[in-house]
Order: sequence, then structure tokens, then C-alpha cells
Amino acid sequence: MPLDPQRFRATFSELASPVAIVTTVDADGVPYGMTIGSLCPLSLDPPLVLFCVAHRTRAHAPLCAASRYCISMLAQDQERTARRFADPAADRFAADVAEHHGLPAVRGALAWLLCTRQRLVDAGDHTIVITQVEDAVTDDRPPLLYWRRAYRALLAAA
Repeated sequence: MPLDPQRFRATFSELASPVAIVTTVDADGVPYGMTIGSLCPLSLDPPLVLFCVAHRTRAHAPLCAASRYCISMLAQDQERTARRFADPAADRFAADVAEHHGLPAVRGALAWLLCTRQRLVDAGDHTIVITQVEDAVTDDRPPLLYWRRAYRALLAAA
């Protein structure tokens, strides 16, 4: 008997996920980006990370066609930016955007990864994008998390 999709989603909502935004530009210089909760380190040698893109998103084709990405790992005060990049109707690049190695990046993020596409893997209703990290910049700030279908911040240490 197949697992009910709602049960699957509910189960994984119990696992806190980092919140990041992946961006790129197409051959004409048009920026594309989306909020992702699937960022995962994959390998240390070479340094690889992966993220997943749903087939139904408007950013799917441009992200899969791109060869370079900037992944902005969001800080806990960047929920508004996460929501804007998740909203299909929003002007995603309207605010809080800077440039990192020629790619759009979220200003004030806690980290930026400059990545080069290595491989695409079709997996169910998503594409897994495997990238090699070419550069990483970090800032000492608490992360934005997604847990139980809501954005969350870490509690301050006692």
C-alpha cells in the first residue's frame, strides 16, 4: 500500500531544515531564483552540495539549464526574503539582492556558496541538482530554519 502524501509531508515537517535561496542568470542575463529547503552537503573531496527543484516550478528549466549558481544561506532575520523567493507571483529580485561573482545573491545572508553544476538527476517530481562548491563565504549569524511548516529562529543560549 503506497504511503499517503500528506503523511509523508507531516512526518518530514518534524525535521528542521535550513532555508536557502538558489539563484542564477540565463544566457540573456535574466535572473532566476527560488527558496530551497533541500540544501545538503554531499561530499568533502570534491566539495559537493545538492539541492532539489520541483518540476512544476517556473525556475525549474532555468535552474537546470544553468551551469553556475549562488546559494545564499539565510539568517534568522530573513524570513521576508525567504517568503518572497517562495511566492510565484512576487518580484523575487525587488529587494535585498547583491552580486556575488557575477550572480545575484541575497544581501546579508549568513553564507554564500558559489557553485558549478556537476550533474542533474531526475527523481520523482523533482530534479536533484548536484553542484561543486568553488567558493564559500560565511558570516557569524544564526540561521533561519523551517520546522513544522513554519519559519523558525534558534533560541538564544541561556
